Amino acid sequence: MSIISKRIIAAAGAGVAALAAGTLAAAPAAAAPLPVQQVPAQGILSMGLGNWSGYAASIRIETTGRPGQVALSAPGGAACGRGAAGTLVRFDYTNLTTGRTGSGTVRPCTGPFSGPLKTTLHTGAGQIVGVINIVGSGGPWQIPGGATFGVPR
Repeated sequence: MSIISKRIIAAAGAGVAALAAGTLAAAPAAAAPLPVQQVPAQGILSMGLGNWSGYAASIRIETTGRPGQVALSAPGGAACGRGAAGTLVRFDYTNLTTGRTGSGTVRPCTGPFSGPLKTTLHTGAGQIVGVINIVGSGGPWQIPGGATFGVPR
C-alpha cells in the first residue's frame, strides 16, 4: 500500500469519526422506559347498575432526557371501555436517596376528560418508592398499589 493510499484512508477515517461525533452530540435525548417493580392499584369500575368490572391501575415511567426527571403515565388499555375513562391515577413518591417527596396525577384514557395523559415528576436521581391510587372512581372501592424504580443521574 502506497503512502498516498494510507493518507487517504487515514483522512477518510478521521472524517467519518468527526461526523459520527457531531451526530452523537447533536442527537436529541429520546424517552426510554424504566423498569418499574409494582403491584397495581386495584379498583372496581361501574358503568351503571349491575355493570361492574375490575380495574388494575399500573404506572409507566420513562426518562425525559433531563437528569432527575421522569415522565409518569398510566395507560388504561381495555379498561377505558369499561368505565376507567372517568378516573384518575395518582402516584405519591419518596426518593430514598435524597428524601424528596412529591406526587403526580394522570388520566388513563383519552377523551374529553380533565387531566394530562402524561406528567413530569421531578424525583431527583436515586431509588424511588411510592403508592399508586385510583381517584375519582365514584366510590371507595379501591386498594392502593405500590411501585419502586431507579432514576439515573
